[in-house]
Order: sequence, then structure tokens, then C-alpha cells
Amino acid sequence: MRLNIADARALSELPPNAVTAYLRSHGWTLTRVENEVGFFYKEVDGENVECDVPLRQSFRDYPRRIREILDNLTLIENRSQYDIYQDLVRTNQDIVRISIDVPESGRVGLDEAGVLFWATRELVLAAACSAHTHRAYFPRRKPPRAVEYVRHVNLAAPEAGSFVVVLESPLPSSFAQQHAPGITSVPLEDEPFERTVLLTLATAGMIVQSSIGISTARGSVERFAEHVEAGVNANYCDALATMLEEGPGRDLSIAFSWSASRPVSRPVPSQLNFSKNDAQVLRAAARFLKERAPVAGFELAGQIVKLETSDLAVGGNVTVAGLVDDAIRQVQFSADADDYQRAIEAHRNERIVSVEGELVKEGRSFRLHNPRMFSVSP
Repeated sequence: MRLNIADARALSELPPNAVTAYLRSHGWTLTRVENEVGFFYKEVDGENVECDVPLRQSFRDYPRRIREILDNLTLIENRSQYDIYQDLVRTNQDIVRISIDVPESGRVGLDEAGVLFWATRELVLAAACSAHTHRAYFPRRKPPRAVEYVRHVNLAAPEAGSFVVVLESPLPSSFAQQHAPGITSVPLEDEPFERTVLLTLATAGMIVQSSIGISTARGSVERFAEHVEAGVNANYCDALATMLEEGPGRDLSIAFSWSASRPVSRPVPSQLNFSKNDAQVLRAAARFLKERAPVAGFELAGQIVKLETSDLAVGGNVTVAGLVDDAIRQVQFSADADDYQRAIEAHRNERIVSVEGELVKEGRSFRLHNPRMFSVSP
């Protein structure tokens, strides 16, 4: 069955740069530009074929001319206009398909679907956080750049198959320079942030996939901490585990389709597969990473429960009972002479104190490194 695109509005909204990028990625060569029309050439079955692309959407006959291009591509590629149109629309987009096994009915409960969509967002956000800066764990405050990226990711219409979540990640138009002969990869820092996020999602997933097996064999999840620089973090592991645990437990796969206008020039997996039995290892890895990850800019607030010093003129150690990971924990920090004296007064008067620093778990206790902005509530 072949579906033809006749909607003038849909045709008029297809930008010229998407059409030209598609043609270039499919072996067409630009021969000339005349009167704001690009002429592309390709040899098909021994014959020379030309395709002219209007370079301005303001042309009155733009929809008709795009329709003619679709007609020609349909004959040349032996594919439906609908399939070609979808590829054209996604020329400047990277696509992620997350497939979850569902019962034979092909349906999941509304609550379960809501959790799966939420976990999908958390997975992409975890990759975006690591693309911005490498950390083992990102608590409640996420990098603004990562949050802004997630806002621009689109949820596409469902596709046939299992329960499939299709994500479209728009890319800026590519006007890339030609690379010198022999250079086959693009430095990660030269990629747009949108592409870097999904490269991180893919490479971190590949490492997580192999780490699950190794951790199972060793009986230890320490391997996960060795790959924080590659994008592995506790948030990523938690999001994956949530998707695998939901309902009766689901196997899932994550597939990647990269933009034709910006080909991926380094080895990345095209698909990742996880079993519902992996969830237990992922949860353990997430806990392990959280416990050992410094939490930058942590704001500790609570009452002082212990003071220790050998010399008031130097300062001493202060222990505060405050909220850490939704539970009251005792956290220690070192205070200079002035702050220590203020801490003594706050303890005597049972006042709430606050201090900021990098929270680190050391064994079974917590410590705040580089304490600053110590204050006592009125």
C-alpha cells in the first residue's frame, strides 16, 4: 500500500535545507544554483536524473514543487511517499525509539504508561546532565542546559510494534566544514550539544550493558564507578531500572537513528537491549554511585549536635543533623575560629544553622568539604 502526501500545508512546512540534506545523504550531487533553485544530479540505473529544489519556502508554487520531488523519489527509491516524507521531516533530527515488551493485547495500563514516559524523560535528562558535566550523581538541581535541552525533545506519534516511545531530537542545520583526508571522526566538543546528549545516551548505555554482566559475575558493582567520564551516572541507572521494573517487569530495547544531515562518524551502538532481570543490578549500581558521589553546592541546614576542638583559636569540627536524601543525617564539617565560635553560640541557644559545601559520604558518615556561607538563623 502506497500513501501519497497531498496536504499543501504539510508540503509547505518542509524546509528546503531538509530536502537538500536528504538528497546529499542519498548520493545526489549539487550541480548548480540558478534563480534560487538548486539543481541536483544522480545516476540511476545508468541514466542521468536531475532534481530541482526550490530554496525558498515563500515561492507560491513551493508545495507543488515539493510534491513533484516526492513523486520522483517515490519512483527512484521504490518507497511510499509517506515513508520518504517522514525521513525528510527527520533529516535534521536524531531519533530514539524505546521499545517495551507488552502483553499480546498490545496494551499497558494508564498508570504504567505514565511511569514509562516519566522514566524516559529521566533517562534522557541523565544523559544530558553527563553531556554537560561528568558526575556520578545529579541530585535535585540539574544543570540548566540539560533541562533546557529536554524541553526541546519531541514525543512523536506511536509506531507499530510493542509499546514504542519515539523521541525526536532536533539538530541545528549543518553547514559543516569538509574534513581533511584521513580524518574519520569529529571531536565530541565540536558536535552540537543536542547530538552530544544522544551520543552520551548511546555510549553510556553500551557500557552499562556490559557492566551488568561483569558485575553479576564479580558480585560487585564497582565497575560502574570506573565509567563516570563516559556518561554513566546514578540517574541513568535508576531511570533504566524503573522502566524494567514497571508492571510485571519489562524487557526493553533502545534504538538510534541518526540525522542524515549530520552523519555519526564514530562507532556507536545502533541498539541496546536490557532484560527485566537487569533491574536489580542497576538499582545497586545507582545506590553505589550516589553514596560515593560528591554533591556540589549542597546546602546543609539543621541543628548542631556535636562540637569538637583541641584549640579554639584554630576552630574545630562541627556536626549538624540535617536532611540528606530525604532522611535526617549527621554531617560533619570543619569550621574556622570565627565560625566555630558562632557555632558554640548557636548550639547553646538551639538555633538552626546553615552551611554550603560539597557533600561526600565517607564510609557510613557524611562530611561537607569546602564549607562556606555559614550562618545562624535568627
